[in-house]
Amino acid sequence: MKTYKHDFEKFDLATIRLTERERMVYLRFLWHLYIHEEPIPKERDELVYISWCDDQDMINKILKLYFDEIEEGYTHSYVRKQLNKSQAMRKRMSGVAKASWDKLSNKGSEFWESLPTHKDYKHKKSPNLLILMFNRKN
Repeated sequence: MKTYKHDFEKFDLATIRLTERERMVYLRFLWHLYIHEEPIPKERDELVYISWCDDQDMINKILKLYFDEIEEGYTHSYVRKQLNKSQAMRKRMSGVAKASWDKLSNKGSEFWESLPTHKDYKHKKSPNLLILMFNRKN
């Protein structure tokens, strides 16, 4: 996922009792979930690498408080919902893009034939005027 909406109020309420270092560990785990769109691995070395923290007790505390353990690793319910919405939107938009591309490719030859040739083209016309001419012909 390229971007996500970070709700500062919800984040502050959820992490009010954490130290700044614990908050950063939590944030890094969230970022990992958003970037890779897969569960956080269970291996100790991977957890240390992702969190940039070598305090195993702190890592375990954050994972226990905020994340759900599954067979593949650790997930977060809110992040999972956001990723599902994003994937559904991507799928829907790819369908829209495909449909519009199919429609454009069907009418593309008509459009190119309707454009003036290089002899008829006057430099004062903008591309917008060319599109208007095409729309008027149809």
